[in-house]
Amino acid sequence: MYKLGQEIAKDPVLSAKVLSIANSPYYGVMQKISDLSHAITLLGLNDVSMVIMRFVSKKNMADSGVGKNSVIYPPKPIWLHSVKVAHLSRILVRRNKLPFQPESYMAGLLHDIGKNAISVRIERDDEKRILLKLRQGKDQLEAEKEVLGFDHVECGFQILKHMKMSLEVLQAVRRHHEKMVPDYNDVSFILALSNVLADYDEEKDYGEMNKQLKEQFDITAMDIRHLDKIYEELKVDMENL
Repeated sequence: MYKLGQEIAKDPVLSAKVLSIANSPYYGVMQKISDLSHAITLLGLNDVSMVIMRFVSKKNMADSGVGKNSVIYPPKPIWLHSVKVAHLSRILVRRNKLPFQPESYMAGLLHDIGKNAISVRIERDDEKRILLKLRQGKDQLEAEKEVLGFDHVECGFQILKHMKMSLEVLQAVRRHHEKMVPDYNDVSFILALSNVLADYDEEKDYGEMNKQLKEQFDITAMDIRHLDKIYEELKVDMENL
C-alpha cells in the first residue's frame, strides 16, 4: 500500500481523485480525509485499483480529443458508457456474493475500445455510410461489417489480444453481444448483462430492456435480483466520478 501511495502521489490529479472519492458520502467518513495514505487504506486495494483503471482509461479514451467530431463514435459518451458497464459488473459480482473479479471491471472499461480505435482512422464518407445503414434499421455490428469489413467488437478483441489481456477479458469482450446462458460466475455473462443494463439506468424503460434481455439471455428484468438497488448503487458510483 505504501509503494502504491508513492506512485499515486506522483500524479496530483489522480491523488485529488482518490481523496475526493474517500471523502464522498459512499464511504461515510465523519471527518474530512486529507492524507493520501489514509484515503488509500479506507478505499482498499480493490477500490483504489478501480480508480486507477478508470483514471487511465479516461485520459486515453475520453480526454484525448481523438474522434471528438464523430457522430457514431464520440469518445466521451463511449467512455461514460464503459464506466457504467464496469461499475455494473462490479455491483453484480458483489450482489451475487461472488469474490471480487478485476477481470470483470477491466472488461467493462475496455469492451468498446474498438469504437475508439475506429474513430481514429475512419473516413468521413464511411461514417456517413454506417450512419445511413443504422437509420435503415440495421444494428451497428452489421452496418460496420458491411462498410468496413469488420466490426468494433472484433477490432477491440484484436487490440486487447495484442495488449496480452487475460483470456477471460478477451472472451468477454468478444462475446458481449452474443446470446448466452445466464451464469453470474462467468465474466462474459457479467459483461454482456452489464452492457444491456447500462443503456437503461436512467430511462428505466423495462419494456425495451426486456426485449433485449429476452433476445440475448432468455430472461426478463424480473429475473435480475435487486435491480432497483443495483441502479441505486450505480447512481452513487457515477456521482463519484
